[in-house]
Order: sequence, then structure tokens, then C-alpha cells
Amino acid sequence: MAEERIRIGIVGGGRISDLQCLGYLEHPGAEIAAVCDVDLVLAQRRAHEWGARSAYASLDELLADPDIDAVDILTPHHLHASQAIAALEAGKHVSLQKPPVLSLAEWDAVTAAARRSGRTLRVFENFMYYPPHQKAKELIAQGAIGEPISVRVKTAAGHPSAGWTVAPSSQAWRMDPSRCGGGPTTFDHGYHCF
Repeated sequence: MAEERIRIGIVGGGRISDLQCLGYLEHPGAEIAAVCDVDLVLAQRRAHEWGARSAYASLDELLADPDIDAVDILTPHHLHASQAIAALEAGKHVSLQKPPVLSLAEWDAVTAAARRSGRTLRVFENFMYYPPHQKAKELIAQGAIGEPISVRVKTAAGHPSAGWTVAPSSQAWRMDPSRCGGGPTTFDHGYHCF
């Protein structure tokens, strides 16, 4: 008997979806079944690229699809709480891109929705498994460096002309504190570091 596959709905077809899709495409127990983006042309293109059966411009349409088991929310930060709650209330499991929400009150609402729904809620944070971070955790656990009393984080984002291309519209919400949660250092790349 063939193993049942988890049918994923990707919510947000922007730049981060180029990375997020890889795990689903390579995992034998998962398939990307639908893509949702407010830009229907983008959703359709992504659906074609990833072999998904459906493309939607409306989250409500995606959540009404009975063939979707779980959603991966890859949208701007200010949308996370409402979209996660809607997905959980629709009976979908939720993977939520970091940062999960903009406030503790939003987090309380999302976790309450997860408890009520009985569905799985996860916050996706890839840097937890980054080899240097794993090694630091191992050294601390072994007592190899003594008891840490402070942590210093240094980061460099590089220059847009030589790095990963991010659309101006995506940069715009990242620079708006009401939509990103406080600025890119804290709520975008900085979240990984913290």
C-alpha cells in the first residue's frame, strides 16, 4: 500500500517560496497541491513550476479546498496571525514562516486557535539546524566554553546588487514597521540570529 502524502497549500509565492518549496518537492511524503498569492498570475506560474493542481488568488478559496491538508504561510509578517487563525479554523495544519506574529497578543490568539482546532502549528526556523549553531549548542552543553554570560551577534546582509534579488514591493513592507514588526534587523534576518 502506498504511503499517504500530505497535500500542502503554499500561501505566498514570493522570493522565500523558492527555498521553502524544495523540502516539499524532495520529500516522498509531501506534495504541493495548491499555491495561493494575491497575484493570480504568480500563483499560476508557481503552481505550474511545482506541479500543483490548483492556483488561487484568495486565501478563503484555498482554505475551502478539501484536498489541502496543511498550509505553509510565506506572506508578509503583518498577515501571519489572521492567516494562521483562518487556516487552523478551516481544519488545516499550519507551518508559519518566522517571525510568527507581531505581538504576544497575536501569538496568544494563534496558539489558542491551534489548541481549539487540534491541528499542528509549527514556526519554521531553519537556522536552528545551521551547523555552526548546532556546534555552539553542543559545546555549551558539554561545558567546553564555560557558562555563557552574554551573546554577541554580528551579521551582514550584503549588497542587493550582488545577492538574492528581492522585489521592491517586498522590500517596501520589510521597511514599514507596521507591516514587518519593527524593522529587518529584528524581524527579518535578525530573527534568525536571535
